[in-house]
Amino acid sequence: MLIKIKTILSSLIIIIFIISCSDLNKKQDKKSECDNILNKKSKAECQYNFAIAKQNISVCEAIEIESYKYNCYNNILFKKEDLTNCDKFQNTITRDYCYERAVSENLNLNLCYNIQSPTKKDSCIRYVGAAKQDINVCNTIQGSLARDGCSNEIAHAKKDVNLCKEIQDRTTRDFCYFDFVSYKNEANLCAEIQDNEVETSCYSKIKDLNIEVCNRLTKINSRDSCYSGLSAQEENISICKDIQDIKKRDNCYIYIGITKQDIAICEKVKDSYEKDSCYMEIAVLKNDIILCEKIEDISVKDECYSNIAYEIKDKNLCNMIQNKDKRISCISSIES
Repeated sequence: MLIKIKTILSSLIIIIFIISCSDLNKKQDKKSECDNILNKKSKAECQYNFAIAKQNISVCEAIEIESYKYNCYNNILFKKEDLTNCDKFQNTITRDYCYERAVSENLNLNLCYNIQSPTKKDSCIRYVGAAKQDINVCNTIQGSLARDGCSNEIAHAKKDVNLCKEIQDRTTRDFCYFDFVSYKNEANLCAEIQDNEVETSCYSKIKDLNIEVCNRLTKINSRDSCYSGLSAQEENISICKDIQDIKKRDNCYIYIGITKQDIAICEKVKDSYEKDSCYMEIAVLKNDIILCEKIEDISVKDECYSNIAYEIKDKNLCNMIQNKDKRISCISSIES
């Protein structure tokens, strides 16, 4: 009887051992499956699901896509009771994620300064500064783009346009003023924008913009941009002639010429290449091959023939193209 019991126990131990080995192999096989996936996103999804299922933090650390990695840490480590002691995590990346999550819960700025990654630290400070609408917090950010982004967020949260001038990056500052125009509708804000195209676009957003508003602007460059925006808004060619800058004046004629599909307006353009481009745009819009003949620049003329040939699927028009390579390309694009 005793021998029989020992035999049964031995058999059970062997069975348990086999099952354990089988489970271990399954775990390893599943992890190996993830490691062998070439697509970065699919691999991250596989690793994330495996880590969550097994509550295995080491798999989170191997994930390359930040959003999946953060969610992995978030679901395994960062329960509320863990956020009070981020120092217990030895891995720097894990510790930084812990501080980020803690700050999102309590807006404790001091925790941001414990983050090792400069980028994540700046992002953390920016989050607190924007949430508290405190420009002084933004000013402690080391990275200039993050600091400017923080100032921009607060400017719009407080609806305080004066904060735009705190922004150092020209592009960010320009769009800070640009976005204010949507609800302040003040042309003088557009005049603060340095980029010519953005400034012109800004004036076109002003409701009830009129010539008197443009005339009151003291800077010639801003006045020209205002005229450009107004002419585009009203599709009024007579305003273009008031623009002093030749390039802006040409662009004014080109925009209205193409909008109205009026070849006569293109003829007012001074720059020969831009004039040819204006002809081409209208020719293609009308699918009018005769208009291509007005073009002097050979490369633009070839492009005009090519575009119309492709639009109407007529490869015979490709034979009008002078450049051999472009002619062959035109024919093959239609035949394919």
